[in-house]
Amino acid sequence: MEVNQIKNKKSPWLLVSVLIFVVVIAAAAYLNFSRSSANNEIERVKQETTDIEKQIATLETENVAGAQKASVWLSEIEADEVKWSRVLNQINSLIPLDSASRENKINFLSYSGSNNGRIALNGETREQSAEPFPDVAELIEAFNNNGFFRDAQVPSISRNETATGAKKASFILNAEYVSPDAAQPVSLAPESENDESNN
Repeated sequence: MEVNQIKNKKSPWLLVSVLIFVVVIAAAAYLNFSRSSANNEIERVKQETTDIEKQIATLETENVAGAQKASVWLSEIEADEVKWSRVLNQINSLIPLDSASRENKINFLSYSGSNNGRIALNGETREQSAEPFPDVAELIEAFNNNGFFRDAQVPSISRNETATGAKKASFILNAEYVSPDAAQPVSLAPESENDESNN
């Protein structure tokens, strides 16, 4: 009987010990699983961060390349603007003036230029001109005697009368813009067109 009492006394302690052991093992397994999940999550976040940093670096590289291209493009535009401003200044300086009124005898309505330095000017004489053809001839002569232009010619000219009965000539003047020092055509690329009215 004493042996049974000893066994009964050991049984609850054994049972409690086994339960504690099972709880400790379960807690350890849970903590291990949680740690593993946390580590996996940390790795995933690190990988995402690395991917985002690579994307940012790629975008920065593309932006730098884009900015460099834009800078080159802007420089080319500015260079073309300088050329056109020189061309227009030369053109305006060659327009013959009426001796009495000191006004331009010719008004240019538009102009265009190309890679080979060729320019085309769409112009007309003033209504006040008594004879428009000599005014156009004077303009051609001024272009051909200037060091910035050569081969000036008028392939197309027409004479009309205005509503007031004044005579007027409309024409296209073609010429080649050259560098006076090198006497070589100057590129006016890209193909350009603009409206320009001179009074």
